[in-house]
Amino acid sequence: MHKRIIPAIVAASLAFSVVPSALAEEHANVENQELEQTQEGQVADAKKVEEGSSDLEIIAGVAVIAGVVAAIAGGVHWAVQQRMIPNPLPGIIPNPPAPKKAVAKPAPKPAAKPAPAKQAVAKPAPAPRPAQTATYKNCADVWNKLGRSIYARDAGFQSKFDRDGDGVGCERDPR
Repeated sequence: MHKRIIPAIVAASLAFSVVPSALAEEHANVENQELEQTQEGQVADAKKVEEGSSDLEIIAGVAVIAGVVAAIAGGVHWAVQQRMIPNPLPGIIPNPPAPKKAVAKPAPKPAAKPAPAKQAVAKPAPAPRPAQTATYKNCADVWNKLGRSIYARDAGFQSKFDRDGDGVGCERDPR
């Protein structure tokens, strides 16, 4: 219900704030004419001169004040809904919906541990197979099998392939 009332108040206050300004100009013109008539020697009504403000000015002032209050109320309502400020009037301004919380899933039950079986004698892991070492007769054999130079980290590397001692053997393709 509050969601409909506040925009209606703001709209009404804006509409009424335009009307008094137009009527105030008209009222000022009427007062200027009356003042001119009194200066010419005509007798003016004593009540109008002493009164100071007319009913129309009072209504216009109330409408302007209502417009300002409605604008402030609308701004506070918006700020509360955006969670920018805490709700100063929780009975009047509705609180924003609570943020959705992630539903915590219950922890899975631990699986039943099987009864300890007889300790079996563990078989030793098979011994790693020795890496097949490649053997190369000469650099032409290296290039035919690898398609590249041979490095010191490669299997089958021999110092006879590395003439300059930099760890790279058969640097040129003899083919």
